[in-house]
This record gives sequence, structure tokens and C-alpha cells, in this order.
Amino acid sequence: MDEIVLSNTAWKGQSDHWLQHEFYRSAVVLGIDIGLEGIGLYLRRGPSEIFARSVIMELPQAEALADRRQKRGWRHCRKNRKRRIHRLKLLFAKHGFLRAGRTGTSPISLN
Repeated sequence: MDEIVLSNTAWKGQSDHWLQHEFYRSAVVLGIDIGLEGIGLYLRRGPSEIFARSVIMELPQAEALADRRQKRGWRHCRKNRKRRIHRLKLLFAKHGFLRAGRTGTSPISLN
């Protein structure tokens, strides 16, 4: 493991403190980095490296999932439209534009 040398003296004192701290000297730490094309794994005990590896993942082609994404978008659109109309009815009833429970008597149609 390479140590980082900081030029800023304000942080240098803090980093020296961290490097000498009991937790840094003895703890087992697992680092996981999930990126766009792979996953990085890093395991260390104190300052010594136990395991480090990057795993490159093959991503599915976007075209294979396009139809599925489109159908999901349709479902969300229907659900969101119902939710928006319901909230709009509640808002209009709250401010007196619609009578609560009797939307048919109002000059405003939300359907």
C-alpha cells in the first residue's frame, strides 16, 4: 500500500495522527468500489494489504432491455397520472373549487 504525502500542513498533522491511531494500526478494513465497468475490492489489516483486485464486468446491451424499460415507463406513467389527479382533486376540494365527495356538481372536470 502506498502512503499519500500531503503538502497542506493543516491536513498533514491530522493524517499523521490517523496513521498512528490504534484503529488504523489493527483494524481489518474492506473497501468496495462499484464502478461503471467493474468492481474493485481491497482488504487490509492495519497498514498491510491482504487482498486487492479489480473485476471487470460485462454489461448487457442496452437494446436488449429497451422494450422492458419502455413498458416500465408506461406503468409508471399510468400510476403517476392517477396519483396526480387524486392530489389535484384533494387540492381543489381543500380550496373550495370542488365539494369533497361530490365532484359531479362542480363546473371543473378532472377526468
